Amino acid sequence: MIYEFHPPNQKPAPYTTKMKTISLKGAYEILERYTTAVVIDDSVLVYPRLSELKDSEENEFLYLSWEDEGLEYSLKFSEGKNQSVKVSGSSMFLNDDDAETDADHTQLTILDATPIEYLMLNSTSVSSVSSVVNPI
Repeated sequence: MIYEFHPPNQKPAPYTTKMKTISLKGAYEILERYTTAVVIDDSVLVYPRLSELKDSEENEFLYLSWEDEGLEYSLKFSEGKNQSVKVSGSSMFLNDDDAETDADHTQLTILDATPIEYLMLNSTSVSSVSSVVNPI
């Protein structure tokens, strides 16, 4: 049996596999308000470090680091590469500074059963949600 979470007094959204796009400010607010840990690309648990948004393309607003089998890894995310952020379910897709193309995104899954679309309803940046875009 499959159970779905629906916030009180809200109708469930129809299931969709299409991505939505939100602004960097909206994605940042979700990370700041609802995230203590994320899973990267379905396999690595990390604790993100956020820095303030500064409206500067070079500003690194998110830093992720972890260790695996004695090796250290890190990802940095700057504002310039992430002005719009794709979301689907409880995942968002960001471009790290070392990504060669916009298609080389990193999937961050928020450790919360609530889809990002519902989290945005409680966000002050609700107006930052755009229409559904073509699936990746």
